[in-house]
Amino acid sequence: MEDYILEEFNYDKYKNIEDDNRYEIIEGRLYNLAPSPSIFHQHVCGNIYHKLRIFLQGKECIPFISPVDVILAPKGAEDKDIKNVVQPDVFVICDKSKIDQKGIIGAPEFIIEVVSPNTSARDYLIKLKLYEKYGAKEYWIVNPQEKSVAVFIQAEEDGFDRGRIYFHPAMVKSSALPGFEMSTEEIFSNI
Repeated sequence: MEDYILEEFNYDKYKNIEDDNRYEIIEGRLYNLAPSPSIFHQHVCGNIYHKLRIFLQGKECIPFISPVDVILAPKGAEDKDIKNVVQPDVFVICDKSKIDQKGIIGAPEFIIEVVSPNTSARDYLIKLKLYEKYGAKEYWIVNPQEKSVAVFIQAEEDGFDRGRIYFHPAMVKSSALPGFEMSTEEIFSNI
């Protein structure tokens, strides 16, 4: 079940939380990211980040791994008006003007979420719509339990396409980062 707090939240309240937990705000709702992800979850994130880092070396785009705040709001929005702050597991920024002292302002071009049992509804439904709304070019939902990768690509003004699911064994290719591909063996290996 989702773990969220009913009080309406914005970035102003979020940045003043005084505990050691990690949170996200989606449409003004505060979600607690505790407990920490599993070892397998973190290993999958590391596999993807490592491959992206090698692929992007010497290129304009930069890969990031959680925790980094991604603020989905227009540049210059006041903290009290920001209702969406997420921490995608792995993501890529190609427009360096989005990198700010607070974190990332605006949608990353390429986002990967690795599903955990307590985040699956959020990743498949809520974040899918959120990333689509804010213009992410590509969104992968990696499911370690099913050994699958769902890929959603931003169509011209129509939002994400209907998506495609790759089941292990498969080769998954990115359209947002031409030339980047990863086998499900690489994604789910070493554990």
